[in-house]
Amino acid sequence: MTSSVAKKTKEITLLHEQIQIIDDLLGGTRTMRAKGETHLPKFKREEDDDYKKRLQKATLYP
Repeated sequence: MTSSVAKKTKEITLLHEQIQIIDDLLGGTRTMRAKGETHLPKFKREEDDDYKKRLQKATLYP
């Protein structure tokens, strides 16, 4: 039986999910901001405009 290199195994799929945050951190502030609420959650009663302003000020320190 041959395996296709185009098909990801369950193990590789899980690994990619686990290392995503590392890739995001290596991407720096720009990537963190692009990921939005994934890495900078919105406060409970925070308005969208206020969140966008806070997100634009957020900095990922090295």
